[in-house]
Amino acid sequence: MHKLIFLFALSLAFLLSGCGNGGEPRPDAIMEPEPEPEPEPEPEPEPEPEPEPEPEPEPEPEPMGTFPDIEWALDADQTTSNLGGTALDLTEDQVRDAITGIADSPDTDTYLTSTLALLVTGDDDIFTAADCEGLTCSAGPGGIQQIGIDDHNLVGNEYQAVMTYGGISFAQSRRTGEQLPIIGNSETTEVLTYGGWLEHHYFGVQATFDGNTEDPSQVAVFSFTFGNASGSNPDSGSGEWNGVAIGVNLLERFEDRSLLTADVTVSIADFLNPTVDVLFDSIRDLRTGDPLVVSGLTIESVDWTGLDLTDGSFAEELGDVEDPLNISQPRKRIDGRFYGPGHEEVGGIFEYASVVGSFGAKRDAE
Repeated sequence: MHKLIFLFALSLAFLLSGCGNGGEPRPDAIMEPEPEPEPEPEPEPEPEPEPEPEPEPEPEPEPMGTFPDIEWALDADQTTSNLGGTALDLTEDQVRDAITGIADSPDTDTYLTSTLALLVTGDDDIFTAADCEGLTCSAGPGGIQQIGIDDHNLVGNEYQAVMTYGGISFAQSRRTGEQLPIIGNSETTEVLTYGGWLEHHYFGVQATFDGNTEDPSQVAVFSFTFGNASGSNPDSGSGEWNGVAIGVNLLERFEDRSLLTADVTVSIADFLNPTVDVLFDSIRDLRTGDPLVVSGLTIESVDWTGLDLTDGSFAEELGDVEDPLNISQPRKRIDGRFYGPGHEEVGGIFEYASVVGSFGAKRDAE
């Protein structure tokens, strides 16, 4: 019995020696660490929604103009490019103010027109000479047809600046309006004008269409000028004025936009015995730059020489109004005035064969 108790105690002592103090693991015992828990993945952030692009504002429509159904006589950009002019940076109101300023000036005392040409589809064209005095011109039997500055309705026109060329500002205008007496019995008309101005006068060419510009049965065409005539001859200073002429070839009709231009030189060689020489050179089409062709002949220049000068005016008339292309003597006419208190400018109207037009020029700097 004692032997069993001894063996039991020995076994118990052996077991306790393996556990160390009070059954705690021995210091040199290796313990496997508990695995660290894997971190939960952070949730991916939801992408921010892309903002919807703001709609582009609709462009404001270009203004249609007062008379959008009437096509302009010229393409302003094309004309400027063809002639080597400079685009005229003026608003419609500025153009209107410049032209009406000349018309309304108390010094404006002279109005001139060329022959009035009535171009009739399917019938003979009619050419009517005009007789001008002061601010009115009359035409037809007994002078029953009257035309003056007021008939141009300058305030009511729609204007478009075109270019500066030869030192002169040019613009075009359009409108609907009442008939001119020469146009016949039309109830409505459409009017197109192209012209240039300086300080003391305005000059242009105008077409009045019967009904509409696309298929008119009648078109009245003429040239004109008005301004402050000097009323006296220049007697000192330089003797040369340079500028521009514009015209319409009636054979090709205004609705085909056959508008012409030329460089102008007006000269006086001797102020003591003054006569006027006028040269139109480099004649060409405003739209294309092509030369003028009349009856198969290319016309590059036209001149008038030795014109008598009286009280600041000069004139010459050759040929028949009703037969401008007469072979023996084509129509050739000029009627000019010096403008401004110091004869700074000169201008007028002209006719050559089938062309009617007007011109303006300014004095060279001394």
